[in-house]
Amino acid sequence: MNSSGRRWRRRVLFALGGALVVLALFAAWVRIFCFAEPPELDRRPPALDWKAQASADGRVHLGPAWFERQEGRSLLYLEGAPFAIGYANAHLTAEFLEIQERSLMETVEEHFPALVSRLALGLLVLVNNRNLADYVAPEYQEEILGLSLGRQEDAYPYMGPRYNRVLNYHAAHDISHWVWDAPVLGCSAFAARGAYTRTGTLLVGRNFDWEAGAHFDRNKVIVLCRPERGLAFLSVSWPGMAGAVTGMNEERIFCSVNGAHSERRSNIGQPVSLVVRQVLQYARDLPQAIAIIREAPVFVADSYLLADGEAGEAVVVEKAPGLAAVRAMDGDVLIQANHFESADFAEDAGNREYMREGTSLARRARLAELLAGQRGTLDVETSVAILRDRKGPGGVERSLGHRATINPMIATHSVVADVTAGVLWVSRGPHQLGAYDAYRIADFGTPAAASLEADADLANGTFERLEEERRVLRALASVLDEGAALNEGQLERLAYAQTLNPSDPIVLLCLARAAEAAGQESSALAHFEAALAATPPFPSQAREAQAAIARLRKQ
Repeated sequence: MNSSGRRWRRRVLFALGGALVVLALFAAWVRIFCFAEPPELDRRPPALDWKAQASADGRVHLGPAWFERQEGRSLLYLEGAPFAIGYANAHLTAEFLEIQERSLMETVEEHFPALVSRLALGLLVLVNNRNLADYVAPEYQEEILGLSLGRQEDAYPYMGPRYNRVLNYHAAHDISHWVWDAPVLGCSAFAARGAYTRTGTLLVGRNFDWEAGAHFDRNKVIVLCRPERGLAFLSVSWPGMAGAVTGMNEERIFCSVNGAHSERRSNIGQPVSLVVRQVLQYARDLPQAIAIIREAPVFVADSYLLADGEAGEAVVVEKAPGLAAVRAMDGDVLIQANHFESADFAEDAGNREYMREGTSLARRARLAELLAGQRGTLDVETSVAILRDRKGPGGVERSLGHRATINPMIATHSVVADVTAGVLWVSRGPHQLGAYDAYRIADFGTPAAASLEADADLANGTFERLEEERRVLRALASVLDEGAALNEGQLERLAYAQTLNPSDPIVLLCLARAAEAAGQESSALAHFEAALAATPPFPSQAREAQAAIARLRKQ
């Protein structure tokens, strides 16, 4: 080898060696600075010595805690110090936690199918969230430590220490906003009292639409938590969660959260689930609840529905980093979708974009119609009927699962709260179709009232058709996203999906794209026209159909 060749090889080896050194230093920096250290405890927690025992009533007890597994509505009772609460939660629900973590991983894989993109996302979140613990109160850090130690098996050790993972899971809602801030949220809620309700009580209805996997619908848990500090509270939640998204405390303060969009963003802050938890644990009245949300250093935008059973008042707190606005009831009614309505956010670019591109306005309009129609007669049963509504504004028929309806059948839980009486009615699932069961703090574990009947469409095959259609579309998703022509078998599957839900604009758009990719212009035009007539849920889909129709008519 001549001298120039040797010099070239030395340069390559030097560059590779330098790159390896940089990678090693970066990996060491990540290990040292990006993984949160568990909090130090004063002494060995007694909970570590507790032994689980099954009882004749079907409950499994661990210390003062117990877990009763039921299909779609498991019950979990927790009490004591933060570590004990977390440890008992994880230990009693370990089987569900394994399914839950796998479900979260599968959801990430669905949105980021390429391994490289998932690794990049994981690294981005890890580096960005390196200071997340600074925004989590010490008592919740101790509870999360208990959650991380409450089960033995760890299916994902390569994802880093379990404590750090569980800590970050509590910011899953916030991270999804931060990484993928698209107008696809669909939570709908309302509060009504006085002239609107049959007995004058304060009622709240809410659908929590979060598509993180079927597990979160099937295996939700109704929790009664009695912490050593603060108030006892009910929470509609999942195993292994210190935070909350829907709940009511013993002072009859209700709190739930809906996602929102704002141009105001921050890199890191307090997870919204822990903001709701703080309200439920410490707010004794509406002013205290509002103050907790105002002061929370969040890093994404959300709106919080608060209701006070003692005062008979409800408000929505619209919150983004650095700004909070309170929206009061309009007379005796309050409606909440996913956009901000207060004057403080009127010019917010992110909020305006969501109002243009999302489904929030349509769902809000439909809620207003239904509530007006029930004025003076609204009760728990009619509130459930509103949360199950699948029509568009004006009562226009929509396809099954239409995202611009109050009930697109994606909710992980649906709740009606009689805040005056302190009773939560929670759907068993699937989504809003199952029976609604009543829960109360005073007699948790026994029915607070007779259950409300399941939706008729749960037994007549309607839901099964929608589920089958969604399975077909998921199986074809990667091919459809590429815009390539489908083979004969794939076209047959897509046509089969249409038979399951004939007026679904999403299926019609898929058929139109497939026909155009295959050079079948007349068929593509017909399907695009049918999709537009079926009213696509998102304006971007309507614009796609309109542009395609104009293009194909010129050919």
